Amino acid sequence: MSRAWAIVMVVAVAVALSGCTKVEEAAKKGGTADVKVPVAVKPAPKPAPKPVVVAPAPKPAPKPAPKPTPKPVVVKPAPKPAPKPAPKPAVPKAVLKVLKPGFAAVDLTKTFNNDGISEEANRNDSDFDQWKQSFPGEQLPKPGMFVPEGPCNTPYVFPAKDAGKKNNVACAGQTIDLSGKGKKLCFLATATDGNQEEKITITYADGTVQADLKVTDWCGEKAAFTDKEAVVCANRVAVDSGGEGVLAKEAKKCRLWCIGVPLDAKRELKSVKLPYNSLVHIFAITVAQ
Repeated sequence: MSRAWAIVMVVAVAVALSGCTKVEEAAKKGGTADVKVPVAVKPAPKPAPKPVVVAPAPKPAPKPAPKPTPKPVVVKPAPKPAPKPAPKPAVPKAVLKVLKPGFAAVDLTKTFNNDGISEEANRNDSDFDQWKQSFPGEQLPKPGMFVPEGPCNTPYVFPAKDAGKKNNVACAGQTIDLSGKGKKLCFLATATDGNQEEKITITYADGTVQADLKVTDWCGEKAAFTDKEAVVCANRVAVDSGGEGVLAKEAKKCRLWCIGVPLDAKRELKSVKLPYNSLVHIFAITVAQ
């Protein structure tokens, strides 16, 4: 029994007792008395307490991620503009000297590096083959254009024969500039220390090719390859056989040969590179056009 209900019952009993007292007093007075008996009233049931809805504690707002400290901006100085390269000087085009229609000579004077000709006044002037031997100058053509007799029939520019001057190219990989077009590259050449077989590199405007350069020895009695006899000297200058070490003419013929190397006549010529063989000597080059 709840406490409230107990209180109600106590009050009811008290009231009842009070009523009995009044009845007795009324009887003594000879009357009647209305006795009101209080009716116990059940207290209205208290509404059940509403359940307390406990809202979940709000989640703490996520702390904002710390902003990264910005790296200091390094301002590089603007690069200095690269200096413009100086324009390359134009490479002068090789100028060939026209000898006669269809033939042009290549200038070799700046390429000469060997002296193979001696005159009677000074036989010690040259050293063609590392034995101090040489061609006798008086038996060679005069400097300038000449056309060999016989089957060669190709004009050349024969070099100067002055004492102390170089007059032929001992091949060592030199590049000779060319120009124009041609059907054949003609060499006035000879070899020392035996016949020599080499390769040359011909450069055109659109590429390079290799070709054979076969040269017979200067004292050969006849051509060993397809070369043709161009110049014949009745003597060779050599050390005398008496052992005195005197250079003089000896009864041994020596020759220069005419050698033709075919070209592609449709292609523009740029250069020809000589072989690395100093036993091959070139006195002149002509382009047959």
